[in-house]
Amino acid sequence: MPAIDGTDIVQLMTSINQIKSMTEDWKRFEHLTQKIQQQLTPDAIVGHNEFVVGKSGARNQLDVTLRSNIGQYKYFCVIECKDWKNKVDIDTVRAFQSKVKDVEAMQGVMVSSQGFTREAYKYAESQNICLYKLVDAESEKWSEAALIPIVITRINLRKAELRIIDNKTKQSIWLMDKNGKPAEEEKMYFFDPKLNRYIRIREFLEEKWDEIFKNKEPKSDEWFETEEGEFLLYEGDEKHIEIIVKFSLEAIKTWYYGNLSLSNCLGFVDQKTGKLLTPEYCSNPLIFRDIVKTWPKTTNKNEIPFSPEHTFFMGHFFSKNDHEPPNSVIIKKISS
Repeated sequence: MPAIDGTDIVQLMTSINQIKSMTEDWKRFEHLTQKIQQQLTPDAIVGHNEFVVGKSGARNQLDVTLRSNIGQYKYFCVIECKDWKNKVDIDTVRAFQSKVKDVEAMQGVMVSSQGFTREAYKYAESQNICLYKLVDAESEKWSEAALIPIVITRINLRKAELRIIDNKTKQSIWLMDKNGKPAEEEKMYFFDPKLNRYIRIREFLEEKWDEIFKNKEPKSDEWFETEEGEFLLYEGDEKHIEIIVKFSLEAIKTWYYGNLSLSNCLGFVDQKTGKLLTPEYCSNPLIFRDIVKTWPKTTNKNEIPFSPEHTFFMGHFFSKNDHEPPNSVIIKKISS
């Protein structure tokens, strides 16, 4: 018997540990697949590592199975798990499709850790096989796809126009300051009798902007007007006249889009739609100030390359401390 030195023993133990680790990984991958599917279909029976004799007489090993009663029908789905270093190829999908037919399953599903080749994807689509990529945000190995697509819609003022009408004569009038003199831009005031306050034109437009954008996005040629008696204009000698303020607000829209990483998520990514299938998740912080500096942006919504999971809205007349977007938000999806 040849002698075995210490180096050979270390290499042998390393190989054994690597094989053990790989075995533990694929077993965990299958159990995670089973767990995700059970969460997605809580009323179904989701099994693991079953052996089913097919119509050919062959004994088929099935990684994960799903059985459910739909009315008077019995639904049977088989799921193949592939925790490989490379993408799943077309030959592997073909072999799985033969197994699906042999056990007479109604649906075949393949779950991969690395995705699928283009040829495999095309063949699977022709055979109605669903392809998923497993996501586990808490795992170093399977966390890469733990992302949700986000769109931020930001609306800012491009132009504002304003007209002041004497409610009695219905004629346009010049703006006056509190002392009855022609107003400079920074000294333009209306009087609000309900709140007993003077309000600058800029503040008036800011408040109307916020009020309108809570309910709708105005058209570029749309005009609004205040109600009779809502505002007064100082005429001098402690007198005020009742006015109607007509104004328009033209906005410019910018869309910021990107993917937000998740800190907690266990699910599948549909390789056809890109949609994340999971009953619950928790995101990392979505920091608005960073997004407007770093994410891609467009003024044409049709250029956004995906359908977002969430859309956030930011509308501002000008930047104001009390209307700034929050520093960050954390998005949570909770299973019902």
